[in-house]
Amino acid sequence: MSTKIIKDSIHGYITLDETFSYIIDSPEFQRLKYIEQGSFRVLYPAARHDRFIHSLGTYHLACKFAQNFIKNIQEDLEINFDKVKNKNRIKCKIEKIQNTFYYAALLHDIGHAPFSHTTEKFFKGKTEIDGSTILINKQLCDAVFSIVEVDKAERFKSEFDDCSPSPHEIMSATILINNADNFLRDKKDDFDLELAARMVIGCTYDYNRQEEITKEEKIILGIKNCFIRLLNSETVDVDKLDYITRDTQMSGFDNVPIDIERLVRSVTAIRLKNKEWIYPAFRKNALSVIDNVFRAKTEQSLWMVSHPIVVYDSELLSYCIHRLNSLLGHDYISDVFSIDALGQKGVTINGKEYRLLNDIDISADLRTFYDKEELFKELYERQTRRHPIWKSYYEYKYLFKSEKDTNTEEDVFVFFKGLMDYMKDSEIFVLCDESLNQILENHQVSQEVKDAASFLNDFCVNNKINLNFVLLPSANSFSANFNAESVYILFSKLPERNRKNYETYKFLKDSGSNEDKHRMFYLYSKEKFSKEQMKSFKETLINQIEQKKMPRP
Repeated sequence: MSTKIIKDSIHGYITLDETFSYIIDSPEFQRLKYIEQGSFRVLYPAARHDRFIHSLGTYHLACKFAQNFIKNIQEDLEINFDKVKNKNRIKCKIEKIQNTFYYAALLHDIGHAPFSHTTEKFFKGKTEIDGSTILINKQLCDAVFSIVEVDKAERFKSEFDDCSPSPHEIMSATILINNADNFLRDKKDDFDLELAARMVIGCTYDYNRQEEITKEEKIILGIKNCFIRLLNSETVDVDKLDYITRDTQMSGFDNVPIDIERLVRSVTAIRLKNKEWIYPAFRKNALSVIDNVFRAKTEQSLWMVSHPIVVYDSELLSYCIHRLNSLLGHDYISDVFSIDALGQKGVTINGKEYRLLNDIDISADLRTFYDKEELFKELYERQTRRHPIWKSYYEYKYLFKSEKDTNTEEDVFVFFKGLMDYMKDSEIFVLCDESLNQILENHQVSQEVKDAASFLNDFCVNNKINLNFVLLPSANSFSANFNAESVYILFSKLPERNRKNYETYKFLKDSGSNEDKHRMFYLYSKEKFSKEQMKSFKETLINQIEQKKMPRP
């Protein structure tokens, strides 16, 4: 069987056999060469990497993890496949699960929208006629129903409803099923397509719903769930390991190093719930690396994903794409951001064909209106952009933190939250004289929204500044978004505690995964504030917030 060897700047040589080589040469996979991995290049110009190489890197790590996982669980869980009844059958099942894991890892981003996470929300903009079903969810369920029996399909739908995959994960899972005949050809029976879809969206099998099953079936189901979590989880998985490492190294950002090889060698599983069901875990020698994964994700979120320049560029791009709906005279977003447009079939809009949709297609449409509206120019002219008044969470916290009230920075966010929500819902990107009048003259706008807008206008009048602001929330967690309760550490040679020989990462770290959750926003202005203006802005804002808190007589 012929193989393909690709040199990767992060992992070295990546080897693919004939089956997977055929997939990466397909038009659908080649499309990923024209989808930027992240939105960091506006900040780090060297971060020119794409979903194509990230997918190959994730596949490479999946191969390394799978082989060590199967070997380690036999030792740590004392599973001897040679002594299990029907040992040949169970080995064949495990081999099929591994093949499926590789397939899902390679195609986990096959459904990504142009500009990656910035525009994937547009996939969910369309619902069924009654408005009750999101179309992409239905498309995935229909795909699963086409390949499995009714009872399994119903179970999938029920468990799918209980998880919260991102739009691009749903699209990817749908594509890897619908295109399986072309991707896998005569090897299709060697893969479990429903399981592959579950791996991509992170939808595990519910152990509590299992009826009486054999020991062999419990092992197989447990291994399936472990592989699902090793691709898409709230803990450590091959997708995170690749993009954290790749994003930081390609950008030049100095992040915490991650010893991936140590994690690969230590991946294993533990038994929970009366020692019946297994969950993925890591041996104790990986503790320092897991801590670094946690820290590296936190640093990336804080200094890259949540950087004000990255946030501004992403929201500006989203706004301009929304404007295309009006400017092109049809439901541009719904038609272009569709599963047909991602594939070879494509869609035709006003005589223009969109197929194998990528960044270039959307950029071309945006440039058509370059000289029609100022905000479209901003996509390409940095001189015209507004600048953040504060440039990090810590600067925001330093500015608004009060010695009397430790929650002042949260109060400031809440004061402007209604205004930010209204502007987003009304597709207002800039607060200026025109949009201010629109807000103040609208009787349906709440007083809280009007108060926040009026405050900014009064500040500009008093300081002789033009009212020209952009307000963008950055109300996400700067932590690693880990579910610390599910990061299991195996202490195989230590005495058991309360009938178990594992602990969670949360216990070892002695801290919660949500300790760094913050809500904040960025204020962007055409004019830079002087030190005196910053002081005035803070003092007048805090006074107004305190007055609103005071009980009315």
